[in-house]
Amino acid sequence: MLIVIGHVQSFRYHRRHHHHRHHEALVSKNVVTVMLFDVTGMKDRNSAILIQKSICSMEAIEGCEVSFTHGQAMVKGVNLRAESIVDAIESLGFEASYLQQIDVEETVR
Repeated sequence: MLIVIGHVQSFRYHRRHHHHRHHEALVSKNVVTVMLFDVTGMKDRNSAILIQKSICSMEAIEGCEVSFTHGQAMVKGVNLRAESIVDAIESLGFEASYLQQIDVEETVR
């Protein structure tokens, strides 16, 4: 969980500083959502890779990371629906539960 929070904080930091350096090129702002899920039933790294590929193929997903060692999935995108992500994970035979959401403001050029 701490690793995921660290990734989100790093993402926020880089976005904030990138924004200040390129303020003139701004067109609009977009809110990107980062959701964290607890995933149980993974037996090895291949399970995590299977889940990650399935989530990343979904509409509105910009990226995801699945950690076998931590039993968690972090999903980034716009207009995400936690229920859809849980359903996708569970359709593969794993159990998933929504943990939290963080909204990050992103600059669109």
